[in-house]
This record gives sequence, structure tokens and C-alpha cells, in this order.
Amino acid sequence: MNSVLELSATDGRWLRSIRTRAAIIGAWLELIEQGDLSPTAKGIADRAGIGLRTVFQHFTDMNALHRAAGDEILSRIIPQIAHVPADIPLAERIELAASSSSDAFEQITGLRRACERQEWLSDEIHGLIDDWEAIGVASTSCVFATEFDAADLADRETMMLAVDAILSWSNWNQLRQRRDLSIEQSRTVIRHSLAALLT
Repeated sequence: MNSVLELSATDGRWLRSIRTRAAIIGAWLELIEQGDLSPTAKGIADRAGIGLRTVFQHFTDMNALHRAAGDEILSRIIPQIAHVPADIPLAERIELAASSSSDAFEQITGLRRACERQEWLSDEIHGLIDDWEAIGVASTSCVFATEFDAADLADRETMMLAVDAILSWSNWNQLRQRRDLSIEQSRTVIRHSLAALLT
């Protein structure tokens, strides 16, 4: 009987720990979305309704929390990104690539801007951005494989790099923040850029 009670207590502690960790990450993301690109541990603890020490019982430092929040965002977004079949017409692939990437970029923009502020101060955050970029490269390599394969070998790498640049978060941020374009205007620019390059 005691072993059953001990197991139940252990399970309860484990579940509370999972919930507390999720609350910390959720608080961090909420603060980022509200424009605070450098949330403090105290601000996160207050938002999550926990003590300050509890934050550091779950994360070794703020960079570790930053990385965990980035991984959480990725886990939410990747299943939402529409799979773009490689065997449909180019115009349809361009449309799907532009819409799915822009949807994802809108969701990660707050977090990505926070990462840009800290990237060169943290290997963890730098690694998170590298992971995001690798996902983008892998996706475009598959979606536009037909066009890349048809290009002259000397032009292929340049074409791949250009497509990657067009479908990058940095380009999206330039259009949305620096050029102050709407989501649809920004998508139109991306569609036209891809069509001009790949057609």
C-alpha cells in the first residue's frame, strides 16, 4: 500500500513540475508578444504566479528559458505548416509556400525579434536560430527541387540561396516592419519574387 501511495505522490510531483515549467514558458511568451523583448525572471515569475526561485529550479538561466520557449513555438508551428507537394504546378507551390511561411512568421515574430537581440550573447539562442534556418532550407529544397535540378550547375546554388532569402523571416520582417506592408501585401511581394526567379 505504501508503495502505491509513494508512486502516486511521485506522479503528482512530476505533473506539478510539468505544469509549472509550461506556465513559466507560457508567461515568457506572453510577455514577448506584448512587446517586452527582454523579460526579467521576476516579471516571468509574477506573470506565472510563482516564486522567483521556482523559475531557476526549472531553468539554469534565462538563455535556457529562451531556448525552451523557442522549441515550444517550433513544436506548435511545424505541424501547422502546410505540406507543399513537390508534384503540383509551380504556381500552386509558390502560393502554398508563401502562405504557409507567412503564417509561421507571424507567429514567431515576437520571439524571433527577442532572439535577434540576444543571438551573439548566447550559444543556445544562436543555435535556436540556426535550427529555424535549417528547417527553412530543408523545406525549400524539397518544394522547389524540380526547378533547382533543372538549373545549370553553376546557377543552382545561387538560385537556392535566393529562394531561401525570399522565404526567410528576415525578409518577412523587412517587409512587415521596415516597409510597413500588410500581411497580404507582403505575401504578394514574396509570390512575385519567387515567380520571377523560378519561372
